[in-house]
Amino acid sequence: MDRLEAMEYFITAVEAGSFSAAGRQLNVPLPTVSRKVADLEAHLNTQLLVRSTRKLALTEVGVSYLAACKRILDQVDEAESQAAGVTKAGEIRSVVCGSSAYFSADGTPKTLDDLAKHSVSPTQRSPLGWPGFSTLKTASRAEESVLCAD
Repeated sequence: MDRLEAMEYFITAVEAGSFSAAGRQLNVPLPTVSRKVADLEAHLNTQLLVRSTRKLALTEVGVSYLAACKRILDQVDEAESQAAGVTKAGEIRSVVCGSSAYFSADGTPKTLDDLAKHSVSPTQRSPLGWPGFSTLKTASRAEESVLCAD
């Protein structure tokens, strides 16, 4: 049994609310999802889900195991990214993009304190109407905003 894949199927089933919805998201047949989760439960010798014809519900053990699975898969993703030399967006706390003309005229901020002296505030969440800024994109797992200019 591929435990990482089984964990992914388990997480997807819980988040989707059913094996059939998980199968659609994972692009695999419903019996495959059900079998992977059942294999995982057999490996652990415990029940993770209470199944009904309408929905899935986590057992008490399932709740803690779900959190552990998410942490494990996040750590695997991070390790693979580091091994491949890729920096995830979530590791960059704040990125500000602007035109070279703006930075030439007003200087390039190196810290959040520097940025606070500019006409754009790092604490605001809606850049609409800010001159030179069109959209605000927040990378997943990032704690600060990412602003990009046209």
